[in-house]
Amino acid sequence: MAEDADQGTFLLLSDIHFDPYADTTLVPKLAEAPVDQWTSIFESSSLKAFSIYGKDTDYPLLASTMEETAEPDFPTITSLSTATIFPTNSRTNSTSTWLGTPKLTKRSC
Repeated sequence: MAEDADQGTFLLLSDIHFDPYADTTLVPKLAEAPVDQWTSIFESSSLKAFSIYGKDTDYPLLASTMEETAEPDFPTITSLSTATIFPTNSRTNSTSTWLGTPKLTKRSC
């Protein structure tokens, strides 16, 4: 199929379960920093490997996905969730509890 100059590219990503607290050592910094500083905090992590199958998406995997996708004309991201802000995630339950879900939810929006 020939590319037409009047056509754009579309990207649809769905059902991403982002875990911003996969590196628990970053939690206090993330809780205190404005969202516009989160990228530099994530990039300071010593954890560089992608999250494994069956686990939520960590920052290295999310960043790699964004870097590998072309810059689309029409990006759509549906069902992006930050699962660790809710105490139902048993792996990070203590983090969610001491950090305070209402405060974190407010910053995440």
